[in-house]
This record gives sequence, structure tokens and C-alpha cells, in this order.
Amino acid sequence: MTAFFYDLIFVLPVFVLAISNIMVYLYVPENTKICYAAALIILACAFSLKHIKGRLKFILPGVTFMLVFGIILVQENGMRMQFVADNFWFLWILLITLASFAAGLMIAENRKCRLAAAFFVLAVMIYLMVRGPLPDKLQSAVAFLFLVFVVADEVQRSWEKSGYTERKGHIVSVAPFIILLGLIIYLVPAPEKPYDWNFAKVIMKRISDGVKYAGRMINSGKEDYAGVMGFKENGTYFGNLYVEDETIMRLSTGSNAGRVIYLSGRIMDDFDGREWKNLNILENHDNILDAIETYTAVDIYDRKNNFDYYKRIDLNVEYDEFNTSYYFAPSKLVRFTPGSEKEGAVISGSEIKALTHLGYGTKYELSYFRMNSQNKDFRLLTDNVTPIDRESWDRGCYALNYKDDQGYSYEDYQAHIERIYEYYLPDTQLSEKAEEYLEKLSEGAESDTEVLERLDKVLSGFKYTLNPGELPEKIKSPADFVDYILFEKQEGYCTHYATTFVIMARSMGLPARFVQGFLVPLTGRQPYHVRSSMSHAWAEVYIDGLGWIQYEPTPGISYDNSWNFMPRNTEDGEKSGIVSEEKNHEDEPLPVPELEDENKTVNWRGILIPAGLIALFLLGFILADRALQRRRLKKMKPARRAAVYCRYGIRLLAVLGLKRSKGETLEEYRIRASKELFEDDGYEYEEEEKACLNFIELYENILYAKEAPAGEMLDEIREDITGVFALISERKGRLMAFLAKVGTTLN
Repeated sequence: MTAFFYDLIFVLPVFVLAISNIMVYLYVPENTKICYAAALIILACAFSLKHIKGRLKFILPGVTFMLVFGIILVQENGMRMQFVADNFWFLWILLITLASFAAGLMIAENRKCRLAAAFFVLAVMIYLMVRGPLPDKLQSAVAFLFLVFVVADEVQRSWEKSGYTERKGHIVSVAPFIILLGLIIYLVPAPEKPYDWNFAKVIMKRISDGVKYAGRMINSGKEDYAGVMGFKENGTYFGNLYVEDETIMRLSTGSNAGRVIYLSGRIMDDFDGREWKNLNILENHDNILDAIETYTAVDIYDRKNNFDYYKRIDLNVEYDEFNTSYYFAPSKLVRFTPGSEKEGAVISGSEIKALTHLGYGTKYELSYFRMNSQNKDFRLLTDNVTPIDRESWDRGCYALNYKDDQGYSYEDYQAHIERIYEYYLPDTQLSEKAEEYLEKLSEGAESDTEVLERLDKVLSGFKYTLNPGELPEKIKSPADFVDYILFEKQEGYCTHYATTFVIMARSMGLPARFVQGFLVPLTGRQPYHVRSSMSHAWAEVYIDGLGWIQYEPTPGISYDNSWNFMPRNTEDGEKSGIVSEEKNHEDEPLPVPELEDENKTVNWRGILIPAGLIALFLLGFILADRALQRRRLKKMKPARRAAVYCRYGIRLLAVLGLKRSKGETLEEYRIRASKELFEDDGYEYEEEEKACLNFIELYENILYAKEAPAGEMLDEIREDITGVFALISERKGRLMAFLAKVGTTLN
């Protein structure tokens, strides 16, 4: 994509300048929008041929050709040649567009051509300003953009960079700032008096600041907080940290938010002894399901006094100079509203990620439950949790305004619990010494919660330092890490203590997870400033039937965020605090029906013939593509051919929602597919129906050379794929089966 945008940066200005200048000398329709639209389509076809790999590059040019041919074909007999003559401008537009595309590519790839073009554009602009006529605003803005991009490219060549050093990537990253500046220049009304040089200085200052800011974002890595707390894109490492202290977010909230807010970012589940990683990447609203579970548990246990256990808080977040793909939010999320549809939000496990990188000006709103878990009376709830039945769950969903078809049914809740035990309670073994220590720590404890509180207190008594040194090479497992922290080092920062707490909690048979984010004290006036130095890591433990409970084992980090329970000597019930947000339709304007134009007739011939030609081209393209694929398959050796068919079957299973997860073995994938297809709905399927998944096992045998492919195996694989098509047809409909057969490639 970088190469595409880099070419676009230099091709587009050349294209606009060429088309806008030469079109004056052409005989074109009065509606010039048609000419520009045609030119843009031709340019898109050229980029398609240049940047799309494989045979798909020919689809857009082929469809365009068929559309033009169809428009000519629908003309009346005897008028087609006249129609072509009247629209001869299209040929000139075609030639100009292709010539500007070629020139733009030459400028983008050749430095000498780029500098020569820049000097030529600059000379022409100076000449026109001195001698006239003055160019219009669009041409001036585009020429200015082109010159700035050339200057930026030269600066990148002479700039000694560290970290990310790709020149084209840097140019692409600063392009939005430069384009925005050109757009502002274009939109600002031209004054009667000429600009003074001070205005030019301001422009150059803005460009310089924009380039520096974009360079800072790129050189800092994909996540601005990468080194602050051992947080990086693929995991979490341990070592000395540096501390920056820049404002990266601003928070505004209600008066009941307490003294501190924990903003979760990444939530990890897999630890190998040296690094945390996240395997739970499924798109499920686990954080909202967790909030519903907590609400329902409190509702069952003490409905009249639910405010003693949680408070619903609204929070507004705005990013400052912060480059990240994550939304940061407290746990127990009730509502989340991203600032824009473009940024969007995808909830993966309990992490919230945007569809694009976020930065300055990003805003979003949310609601969450602030828990009273530090109150000593709260433990009575954690020690006396009642399993949640369907009726109680449905009542909780109704109170929080969540519906079954939104992914919050009782079955979704059960699947949520299964995911927790699958990802956050792996087989965790401690060393004999650590087990003896934990057993001693548990003596006299009445519950697991009390043991966790004791462990929290022990770790909090160790030493806090940002410079604990690198982990010794001898640490190869979670058990080694616990021994190192408990019995050898006894110092570190939040990452070390949260990790130790999570491992020991798991060894007790409790699901636990490692959370990274920010610890924000709510002091002073709003908005509260979140600084990079507030980055933090902590532990959360799952209490079955209640949800995730937060623990803070880091030394020196202690905030009493609790509140007192209300007296129990009243018969009056508390208000629930959950307000049903019903929309008021009275103020909405009524839709005005559109009047039908009785004189308007639809030229179906002019629509159906081009559409039919396009459909015919696509069908021919697909058939030809399939023929080429099958011809290539025949030339393959049996092992490779069998592997191709197996991969084809796996892509077809994705149509049924069974996409293979990252890191999932073929055997695990086959078991999960069999369970989701044939077991979860409670219907008894015949063994012949289940046999369509056998090709996955055969694929594994082929990959690991357990069985050499033969003709019978190929026939069996093709038969299994036929069974998969039958499943798609049965469960998704015949149309979907047809689209799957047409759209899924054999390679």
C-alpha cells in the first residue's frame, strides 16, 4: 500500500494539472464532470494494472471496456459512428490520462525527473505571476502541493533517521498534513492585496511542524507507549524502562468516579516465562458480558442495596498527541461509542481496537461500573456468589438494555465463561518451593479471595524500581519467573508484580489475566490529564458468577477507591440507577414522500445491455480463470494438488463462519469445526454428514508426510469439498453456495 500511495502522491498532481490545462483546448461536453469522471476511471484502471497483483488486475479495465462498448452498442443503428465522432474527446482524455500517469510514475521513481519537473512547475508559476495570466486557485494549490512533496522527499533523503527509515513510508505519512494545508490554501478566499512574506513564513512553519510531528509518530513505533511500561505490538517484555511525561489523553467524568480510574488497553493471557502475548483474539464483547455478569450477580445477592457494590459512571475521553490503535477504557464496560464511524471499534476479547490508527483529536464516550471491591464488606459478595441462571441473566440484560440477538444471550454468556477458562486458566505449575510458600500463605484462610488479598499484600511489600535489569537467561517458564521474583529479586515494576500475581492465582485454579493501560489519579480540575508516566500494569482474577475483580500488587501504588456501605436498617429499596434510554420520537420530523415523475421513462435497453456485457465479461473471466487453475492443477504433483484442494476446502469453511484462528493447529481446527457444525445445535447428525471434515486430517497427513497422496485420496478430498458445498447450501442458501463456488479461488 505504501508504494500505491507514494505513486498517487506524484501522479495525481500531474494528472490534475494536465487535464485542467489541456481540456481548455478540447471540444468537450458542457458538463465537464463527465470528462473528469471518465478521466478518473481511466486513472483507476491504470493504477489497477500497476499495483494489483495477479489476474484480478484486469477486472476493472475489462469492466470499463465493456461499459464503453455497451454504451456505443445501445445507440440506434446508423447513429453509432456519429456518436463516436461526437464523443471523440474521450480518446483525448484517454491519451492525456495515460500520458500523465506515465509521467507521474517517471517522476515518482526517478529523482532527476522529479527535480526537473519541480523546477519547471516553479518556473511556470513565477512566470505566470509576473507576466500573467494568473493560474486559477485549483491549479495553484495542486502545483504548491507538488512542490512541497518534492521538497519533503529531498528532506527525507538528507535526514538521518533511526528506527523506521523507509523514505516512501515517511512521505506517505506526512501526506495528509500537506494535503490539508493545500486544501486550506484552496478554500481561503484570495485577498485583493497580495500576501506578505510573513504569511509564507507561517505556512513553512506549519509544514515543518507537521513533518516533525509525523516523523516523531513514525520513529516512536506503532504505539507511542511502547517503551514506557514494556508494552509493544506483539507482546510485553521485561527490562529497564524510561519515563516520559507528556499529556496524551484528557478525561472528563462525573463526580462519583472516585479517586482513580484504571484505563485498560491490552489484556494478555499467554505467558512463556519471558514475554506476555495475547491468544484470545476472537471478536466477542467479553467486557460488556462481564459487566452484565457483575450486575446480575449483585442483583441476585442484594438487589435493594446494589449501589453499595457498584456505581455507573459516564466517561469522555479525548486523545492529545497520542499515536495508537487502541481505545483505553475501564473494565466493566456498559456502553462504548467511538467518535467517528471511520475510526470504528472492534472488541477482540476484552480489548477495544480501532479500524485505523488513532491520534490527536480522537474522541469517544463510554459508561462503566466503578466497583467497590476494596471495601471490606465486598468480600461477603465474592465469597457467596450464586450461579446465574437464565432468568436472572435475562433480567440483567433487560435492565442494561441488551438483547439476545446482539450477542448477549445466556448462551453467549456460557460461551464467555468457556473462553475465560480456556484462555485465562492454562495448566500452570509452580516449583516445589513456590507451592510450599503458597500453601503456607493459605493457612487459616477461609476463601480464595482471602489468599489473593494476602498475596497482594506480600507483593506490595517488595521494592519498586524502573531499573531491575534484564531477566536472567535461566528463566524459561512461568514457574522460573515466580521463583526469581519471590525468592531472588524481590524488586521490579508493575509488570513484574502483576505477572507474578497472575501466575500464582492461576496455580490456585483461578482464571487470571495481565492488564496494561493507565492508572489515572483524579486530582485537580477537569478535564483530567492522562500523562505517559501514568502507564501501568495490574492483575485481574475471575470470580465465577461475579466477573473480573481487579488487584493491585505493585509496591507504592495504593489508592482507596472504595465507599461506605449504606445502613441496613431501612425497608425502603434503593433505586437501581439504570435508566432505560428510550428515544423520544415526538420531535423527529415526519418523512416527506417523494412525488413520482409521470413523464419519466426508464431506458431499460441502455441499462440492460451494458450490464449484460459486464456480467458476460465477469462470467467469462471467472470461467477462464478456473480453466487456467485446473490446467495448472493437472501439471502439479499429487501432494501439491491435494494440498491445494485442502486449502480450498478450508477457505470454503470460512463461509460458514469457521475461519481458522492464528496459531490454531489443523487438529484443533477440525475439532472446533466439528463441534460448531454438528454438536452445538443438539441435532444428531449422520456420520456421513460429519465426514466432510475428514480432508483437514488428510491435509495434516500431507503436510507432515504421514501419508503420501494417491488417486483415492484426491477423490476423497474432492468428495469432502462437495459435502462442504452441501452444508453451505443447506445453512446459507443456494445463492451463497453459488457465490462461494464462484468467488473462492483454487490456488
